[in-house]
Amino acid sequence: MAVYQDILSQVESLTADEQLQLLEDLAALVRQKVISDRQKLPELTSDPLVGLFAGSIDLATKSEDILQQEITEKSGWTWKENHL
Repeated sequence: MAVYQDILSQVESLTADEQLQLLEDLAALVRQKVISDRQKLPELTSDPLVGLFAGSIDLATKSEDILQQEITEKSGWTWKENHL
């Protein structure tokens, strides 16, 4: 916290125009950091399980129908045939 207080003290010695310029520069740095951090987050829709839970609210009653619709060659899901 001592470093923060030192920086604050230095900022107080700046002119109003310098303080405004510093504020603009800090805002730009924070925006860049936020954008960078957001880009590092995994895309929730790329996870098939998240998509499954974000899907239909009647999953309990229509689970087989919903899963059948989601099964494609590229989905990673397979359907086991009933062998009676």
